[in-house]
Amino acid sequence: MNRETSTHRGPLHMLWRLIKFLLLLVILGGIALVAYAYAGPLLFPADFAAPATIISVPITLEVK
Repeated sequence: MNRETSTHRGPLHMLWRLIKFLLLLVILGGIALVAYAYAGPLLFPADFAAPATIISVPITLEVK
């Protein structure tokens, strides 16, 4: 039987398919994260709002 026509492709082929699948998941996750960063404030404004409390702390500067 010819190697090119065989249905069994070996462990390296399966490993390459796994790497491609994981790379695809990473790319899709990055796209989803960027989309959430852009669309998130429009859809969930309370989650992205900065805290609105004033913090004042007195400091003493020592000048020599």
